[in-house]
Amino acid sequence: MSLVPPIFIDNAVDGLSHYPTVDALADRLELWYVTDEQFVAYDSTGRVVDLVVEERSPGSFLVTARCREEAVLHADQLRAVLIAYLARSGAAHTTTDQMTLDEAVGEVVRLPGD
Repeated sequence: MSLVPPIFIDNAVDGLSHYPTVDALADRLELWYVTDEQFVAYDSTGRVVDLVVEERSPGSFLVTARCREEAVLHADQLRAVLIAYLARSGAAHTTTDQMTLDEAVGEVVRLPGD
């Protein structure tokens, strides 16, 4: 099953980051990130995503993303991560607790500087 962007990475040290496409993720992430960092990655539906290093040609590597699961199993977990991020960023609304996953995704993506 295809990823549904944006892709979110919840890093234990650096916090939340997001990428509008797999290509954007590949352009920004260093190869070491996949093995040296503690993170959980999700597509926008809440499926867990594996970040992998692929060899595109001899000696040419890049980071890419693949869905680990076909079914959406972690939507509630992603929603909680996004709502916590919104609260930390100061962008939390009074209705944050009632936001759907799609609404939380939209709010995070619209934040300035992200």
